[in-house]
Amino acid sequence: MFKHAELLAFMSSSSVNALVLIDARVPKHHACHYIREARAELVPGSICLMVSPSFISNFSDRADAIKVGGHVITLNNRWGQSLVHWKSVCI
Repeated sequence: MFKHAELLAFMSSSSVNALVLIDARVPKHHACHYIREARAELVPGSICLMVSPSFISNFSDRADAIKVGGHVITLNNRWGQSLVHWKSVCI
């Protein structure tokens, strides 16, 4: 499985404009890590947006876990600067 930093390196070296990871299952408390990683790897003006899923309580084993959902959207500087009003919030 690819790690986020490897995908960002591919995005940077291959001139990929947008990277969308669906069903990423990234909890809110890990969002800042992904955003910092994108800022470090890509050029200024690039942006990483996070949509984190909510936890679902499983009554059979009493464990809270992320089952499905969440997206990581990374846009390079060509497209990232066109998003004025959208922000991911670091907690």
